Amino acid sequence: MSKTPVKFSHFTLNEKLTNQLYLCKNCSGYTLLRMEHCSHCSQAKGYLSMDQFISKKYRLKFQSDVFLLLFLLFIAVLFTFNPISIAIIGIIGAAAIILLCIFKLLFRSSEINYLLMNQVTADREKIKRGIHVNKTFAEKKIQEYAYLEAYEILRIIGLFSNDDDTKKLKLTCLNTFIIRKDMQLEMDTVVPNMYSKEFIAYLGNAAKVQRHLVNKKVLDYVVTYEREIQEHFSNEIFIIVAGAALRMKQYFLNYEEFIMKYADHLPKERIIRLCTLLDSIHSYEIEESKKRAHHLLHTKFNREPFVMALH
Repeated sequence: MSKTPVKFSHFTLNEKLTNQLYLCKNCSGYTLLRMEHCSHCSQAKGYLSMDQFISKKYRLKFQSDVFLLLFLLFIAVLFTFNPISIAIIGIIGAAAIILLCIFKLLFRSSEINYLLMNQVTADREKIKRGIHVNKTFAEKKIQEYAYLEAYEILRIIGLFSNDDDTKKLKLTCLNTFIIRKDMQLEMDTVVPNMYSKEFIAYLGNAAKVQRHLVNKKVLDYVVTYEREIQEHFSNEIFIIVAGAALRMKQYFLNYEEFIMKYADHLPKERIIRLCTLLDSIHSYEIEESKKRAHHLLHTKFNREPFVMALH
């Protein structure tokens, strides 16, 4: 399959999830996509974000509480014929309304969070249905070879429901792109629970340009499925991952056996990094690895000026 150069739209992982969730103004169906026509009712009446919906609900509750208090004051005044009592009730009522407003403003954030949690709990199944509809739409885009559009939809869906099926769809899209160093790539969020050739293919391309994507979760996965990977891929994938793991001392200490298994095939820059890293670790337990790494460096690159300077 030929790969396509793409440019991802900006995606903020730290953004509130509720900023990605919308309700149709007509049917109150949930969606992650603000399409022209609602995918539930086919109407084009627009959407409210979840935050807008909850803020509106809070305002209505605030207003209803104030109106209820005013109604109670009106009833109290209605059955009071003494002007002094009416004045007292008026003063008490005004103070009560002021205190209510102050209380509401002080605890606004807590009440909004409470309303939000209640709404999500009550509409859990509706939200799931909406996300499923969006996922079906993304699958249709993949069938139409609109991989970038499908991926950007799946990237949002993954924030809410990131099961292996969603990961597989994302990997299908990612493996059609030309992976570049400047791209906002994901890794942890596409590591599947089972062995996946699609994931290993993506890992090989992504780790080449962004070594920081190789972390403990990725290393555990590669070590766990090493035998299965060998059946479908060359050792290049292990060399790339082992080289990327040299970013941190702890990775070497945890995966020493795996890294040293492929050390012979590491490029010069990574062997130099390996030697530097091992020299910084003062432990007799890695002495054999340290000797082997330096031996590798001097035997493979002995005539190069930088290596000669290390003698």
